[in-house]
Amino acid sequence: MQTKSSSAELKASARQKLLGKYSILIGAFLIVEVLTSVISFAVTELCGFSSVSQIVIYYLIMILLSLFSSIFVSGQIYMYLNVSCGRPVVINDVFHGFKFHPEKAILIELFLMIITALPAIPAAVFYALWKTGMGTGYIIAFSAFTCVAIVVIVMLSLTYSQAFYLMYDFPQYTVKQLLKTSRRKMKGNKGRFFYMNVSFIPLILLGILSFGIGFLWIEPYITSAQTEFFMDVMQNRSTSSAA
Repeated sequence: MQTKSSSAELKASARQKLLGKYSILIGAFLIVEVLTSVISFAVTELCGFSSVSQIVIYYLIMILLSLFSSIFVSGQIYMYLNVSCGRPVVINDVFHGFKFHPEKAILIELFLMIITALPAIPAAVFYALWKTGMGTGYIIAFSAFTCVAIVVIVMLSLTYSQAFYLMYDFPQYTVKQLLKTSRRKMKGNKGRFFYMNVSFIPLILLGILSFGIGFLWIEPYITSAQTEFFMDVMQNRSTSSAA
């Protein structure tokens, strides 16, 4: 069994492999951000918020935009896997997800959206009851359910965090198999992945203080480290039997 790499080792590996690749990855990041931002802005301007129906339409379109964006997520993951494996990477790879099982990327994103939304429903209900003036007890319940929802959402996000990456290792798998494999792979690894992501908070704060400019370098670094984590997890093939 392979020894698990530490967060520092994974981040060091990511930095080393990013050398000479930053410009391409930053370009891909900008393409995705500009496209999704333009579409989001256009939707906001066109829909308006003067009626309930317009608000509903707006949120439905934003959900569809999130599902559409998952195809770009797939393309970006393809790029970072190539970087991790030392293969050539070009900026056009950001569109790779459109020709590599885009339906799987959309279904994985839909699943993630549903499972992370469901835990928040009880908190939303108690908040609505509190806002209607039904007593302070409801705000206490809202606070409690919010804390529980955050924990559940984080755990679920960690559990299925590898599904997009697994598409490229197991292209023959169905979405259900990819999710099951991610769940199995993350057993014993959720804490390690959580710690690594939390360790990026200082950098994220610096990115905010730089008015977002720093994220041009921070985002590739974080994604590359997450890819190194995936590669590290996959080294232990004894736990990756077919779903």
